[in-house]
This record gives sequence, C-alpha cells and structure tokens, in this order.
Amino acid sequence: MVGSLKGSEMLPPIVVGPCEPSQGGNAAALSAKSQVHAGVAFRSLFSLTDPVAELLDLFRSDPATIIGLMVRFLLRIILLVTCCGIVGCTDTHLQLATTTSTRDSGLLDVLLPEFEKTAQVEVKVIAVGTGRALKLGENGDVDVVFVHARQAEDAFMKAKHGVRREDVMYNMFVILGPASDPARIKGVSAQESLLRIAQAKANFVSRGDESGTHKREQQLWSTAGKMPEGEHYFETGQGMGASLNIAEEKQAYILSDFGTYLKWKSKLSLVPLVNEGDNLRNPYGVMCVNPSKSSDIQAELADQFVDYLISPTAQNMIKDYQVDGEPLFRPLRLKEPPGSANSN
Repeated sequence: MVGSLKGSEMLPPIVVGPCEPSQGGNAAALSAKSQVHAGVAFRSLFSLTDPVAELLDLFRSDPATIIGLMVRFLLRIILLVTCCGIVGCTDTHLQLATTTSTRDSGLLDVLLPEFEKTAQVEVKVIAVGTGRALKLGENGDVDVVFVHARQAEDAFMKAKHGVRREDVMYNMFVILGPASDPARIKGVSAQESLLRIAQAKANFVSRGDESGTHKREQQLWSTAGKMPEGEHYFETGQGMGASLNIAEEKQAYILSDFGTYLKWKSKLSLVPLVNEGDNLRNPYGVMCVNPSKSSDIQAELADQFVDYLISPTAQNMIKDYQVDGEPLFRPLRLKEPPGSANSN
C-alpha cells in the first residue's frame, strides 16, 4: 500500500525562467528569491496541504512577485481569448435555402464559386422544396431564400418575413411521359393534357412536397377539373431528380422543370410531350430574410448575394449555362438587344 505524500515530495521543483524582454530590448530576470517563491506558488496549487494558506504566506512575504505573476498570467489568458475570438469571427457563412431544381440542374455549381471567391465567404446550401425553403426563412434559420412560386413569395413578403425580393430568371415546366404516350397528350395544352391523363387512368408521379413544382401541378389539376385517383397517382415527397427517377421506373407522366430534365435527360427514356403555354412559365425570385427574425442573420451578406444574382456577371452565367447545347434558364435582369431571341 502506498502511503500519502506531501505535495513537496510528489512534485519536482518548479523554476520560472527569465521574463520576456521589455520594449527597450533589455532582458530582466526574476531574483533567486522570486524564483523560489514562484515555484512554491505553482506547486501549492497542486499540493495535498492547504494551498490557500501557503499562497497567503507567500503574498505577505513577497507581494510584488505574486502580483506580477498573476498579472502576466491574466494577460496571457486575455490574449488567448482575444485571438480565438478573432479567428472565430472569420468563420462567417451565408445560409441559402433554395429549391432542389437549382441544385439538381447544376446551376448553383456555376453561380456560387464566383460569389464565394469575391465575398470571401462560404455559401451553405439547403436544397428543399419551395414550401420548406420559405418556412426556413420565416423561422429565421437562413439568410436568403431562392425559390419559384410567385404567389407564395408575394405572401412571404407581405407577411414581412422578407425585406427585399428580386426577379432572377425563368425556365419552363414540361410534362414528360413515355414515348408511347398512352394518354395521347402530345401537342395539347397543359390543362387538356392533365385531363386526358386522369381520364385514361394513366400513371402520374407528383412530388407532393409543397415545392414550387408541386404548387404549379396543383394549379394545373385545378383548372383541368379532374385528377388521377388511387393507385395511378404517386406522391414521392422528394426532390425533382429523385421524382424523375421514380417516374422513369414506373413509366409515368410527371411535371418537371425543364432545367432539371435537361440535366437528367441522359438517364431517362421519358420524353417531353407538353412544353408550351404561359401557364408553364416558371419564374425564380430571391429574397433577403428579415434580420429581425434572428441575430444570426447575415443581412449585409444577404444583400450582397442578391446584388450578385442580378448583376451582369451572374446573369450572363445563367444565360450561358447549357446542357447538351440547350440553355437551362433565361435571365430576367439582363438587357438584350431589341428583337433578340432572349429578350423578355
């Protein structure tokens, strides 16, 4: 059995080395007496005897040394905390809630690097349906919302969840289906095509996730006056890419944004059957979340990001972004010469 030992028997002597050079460059050293006192002071903190009593005795015998050591120790702590705080402040990032179509189409991979480089900030993307993206903004969990459901966006701004909204771009929705087209919808209007799908009891895949695409689909079913029932209507609750995969497996009809379809075209046997009409136009808007929602909201960065998206730099990137030689989106803030094919 090991007997108990006093702190002085357990720990080796501690000697404090010379002080740092002064501003004038002259090095000062603690006296031999001060070194002994300093060593005993530090050892007393770990002693099995009474450290308070020993420190009080040292303070009475050599208060200048003890006070000096304490000041130097506190200064080092303050310097360490300050440096850590400065380093921590550089970890600023922008939280972007956006739709899966901007991610699945590959557009964000083109747009974000330039902004991150210029603003020296990381953009953290949360790609969800429009409904969930708007909810994240409403809760103050993100700085910017980039979606495509104009009525929902207007309601978001009217409720003062956002402080700024800008039009950015548009593409078209398209109704895809098997090349055999069992419901015979090719070339008819969007409303007529959905009515024929319902009447033919053909399979239809819906995102069912309150996304902008799902909201538009619901509007089209409403105007058609009839929708599929039972086993012929499948709600995935997933993003555009995943829903396209399911529609491919089931050889079902589906409403998709044209950009994501082009990105996934090589993996699909489904073909575009209806892609014209004003009710298939799909505009995208970006909004700055109201900073009163949370003290964590990066209001200035949000404004910078919105400015970037509507700038000629980003708008030209949107115009030039293509897959298999076809543009995925059309910019809404880029001035085109009169009569241009891209003029809006």
